Amino acid sequence: DPRWTPRIPEFAAVANAVSLLMPTVEPSVARAVSACSANCEEGLHTQADWWVRQELQHSRQHRRLNLRLLENYPLLRFVQRFATRVYRWVDSRSVDFRISFAAGSEAVAYSCARWTEAHLSLLDGADLHTRQAFLWHLAEEVEHKNVAFDVWQSQRRSRFRLAVATALAMLVLAGFTTLGFFTILATDRQVLRPRVWLNLTRWTFSYIINELPNIAS
Repeated sequence: DPRWTPRIPEFAAVANAVSLLMPTVEPSVARAVSACSANCEEGLHTQADWWVRQELQHSRQHRRLNLRLLENYPLLRFVQRFATRVYRWVDSRSVDFRISFAAGSEAVAYSCARWTEAHLSLLDGADLHTRQAFLWHLAEEVEHKNVAFDVWQSQRRSRFRLAVATALAMLVLAGFTTLGFFTILATDRQVLRPRVWLNLTRWTFSYIINELPNIAS
């Protein structure tokens, strides 16, 4: 059931919108890290190779979930296609930009895991298997949070470019998540419910206040 958090169905909509992006985002960042890790010292190269395989495993699991989502929300295909085009553009940029974008994307993913850990009550009453899948993914984002950054750092890249790429990664992820979220709510005819807007506003400000300083650091 795509509404796998029946107590707060709009939270499932946010998580589902994020899941929709993962088969596009994660192979993109994996390709960037893989392209740079060949020049790293052996220990980091091995760690990066393991990380790439883990990211691709994430994307395969999310692809399975997304097949169910697209059956219920066919309009999400347009969001998915748009996201694919944007990340193809990222893949066509310089190696410097791509590894900076990958490190920034992983910082954002880690911050999402931190935020979710502090708000686990939102998952009370959720479908067990879907809940486990998302928590498994977020736990691994914490586990390997530094790999993409370490690869970036080993290449002596520009810190200014990292800051710009991180901001862009955050805006792209937030934009497509919002687009997917409202597509789901529109299909379910929930867009005009005041509770939806109240929760979305609360979660957004909570994330900004608690996680943006962490990303900046």
